[in-house]
Amino acid sequence: MPQEQLPARPLFVRGLNWLGDAVMSLPALNALVNSGQTLKVLTRIGSASLYRNVSGVSEVLVEQKSFMGRLKTCLTLTQERFSGALVLPNSFSSALTAFLGLIPSRVGYARNVRSPLLSKAVPVRRRDLAVHQSFYFLRLVEAMGLAAPFTRPQINPPQTPFPIALPSGFRLAIAPGAAYGGAKRWPAEKFAEAARLILANHPGTAVILGGPSEIIAA
Repeated sequence: MPQEQLPARPLFVRGLNWLGDAVMSLPALNALVNSGQTLKVLTRIGSASLYRNVSGVSEVLVEQKSFMGRLKTCLTLTQERFSGALVLPNSFSSALTAFLGLIPSRVGYARNVRSPLLSKAVPVRRRDLAVHQSFYFLRLVEAMGLAAPFTRPQINPPQTPFPIALPSGFRLAIAPGAAYGGAKRWPAEKFAEAARLILANHPGTAVILGGPSEIIAA
């Protein structure tokens, strides 16, 4: 009888906690999927829905902030047979999680005194800090020995429970909100000015995006 072929082991990805950072990590995840990897992603609750709608991500684990919650996460990782780990955040704790999860191959940037926790600590070059953050993450994929071309971020959102009526023609999406309030928000009048300049050359409609807590920013 032919020997039964075992399923390929998934790759563990420590995802980004903040939604904007998570979006910029999608080209790196796409490069991994295109190389034949199946991914399991660990992230915080704020980015979990985004990663769940990425092709090639078989499961999203939500990390808890408490000590016992993080310990439980590490124990869960030890029960998985991961082929390796890609640690996208720069934090010490993210590398520690992969280390305590007993994942044999752990790739991440050599930052925040965490190199001993990584099996491959990638040095940060000055030019790495000057490029778009998507390329910053793609370099880690290259460090794994995989092709890492840039591709546009894409997700497969689920169907909404109610129809959304959008204007036809050119649509300009504007997301004026940001975490921690005004310290990270571009002034509303600047968004309006930019929208007027863009729509002057591309006649259409501006669509404002955001959640309930960001209504005031709009």
